[in-house]
Amino acid sequence: MAHVIVPPMHKADGGPFADLTKDQRQYHVAMRRFVAILAESFRTDAARLGADRAAKLHTQAEERRRADILGRWYRDLRHAGHSHERSMDELSRALRAELDGAPYTPPERNRLWAPGDA
Repeated sequence: MAHVIVPPMHKADGGPFADLTKDQRQYHVAMRRFVAILAESFRTDAARLGADRAAKLHTQAEERRRADILGRWYRDLRHAGHSHERSMDELSRALRAELDGAPYTPPERNRLWAPGDA
């Protein structure tokens, strides 16, 4: 996972995550966080299942599936009115819940204004 290179924004146009944000800085932050969250999810699997079993589950298809889950949750959280930062903070909990088959309910949107919320 450490070998993932975040594509420049113009190359991502039309790709699966091109619609995440129009802000190039936020796009790069989101992609780096996705990679970190994905890597952590596989480390958690290894700790829970054992390294051998977890290694069998760690495929490119599984990486893509988990990335798709992250993209879906990010879009849903942003659509619900959460800031970019708040949405990024919730992604690891949302992914783990979905991987575990557990329900996940995002926290209610904070009604207080804070700099950077958009």
